[in-house]
Amino acid sequence: MYLSIRKFSGATSRDEVFKRVEEGLVPQLQEFSGFITYYAVDFEDGDLGAVSVYETKEDAEKATAKGLSWVRENMAEFLPNEPTILRGAVLFQATAKGIGKTA
Repeated sequence: MYLSIRKFSGATSRDEVFKRVEEGLVPQLQEFSGFITYYAVDFEDGDLGAVSVYETKEDAEKATAKGLSWVRENMAEFLPNEPTILRGAVLFQATAKGIGKTA
């Protein structure tokens, strides 16, 4: 698995950003090969961000490029600054005990 984190400073409308991303960007990302999950993040410092996970580095790179292009075309008025991007291979994953188990 491969993880990508984007952090946007200077957002002007948190609610509008998350609405547009949920309705416009996420459905496109879900169509990408290797898509696993996407998280929208409201960071404690007031910045907004996203975390996405893909099966491979190549899948993540293609989707991240598409996502950034979409943001520039559709969100420039709300996200005026280029994001800080962190990427890397997921070495292991842990989940809470009991999640996903049926009674």
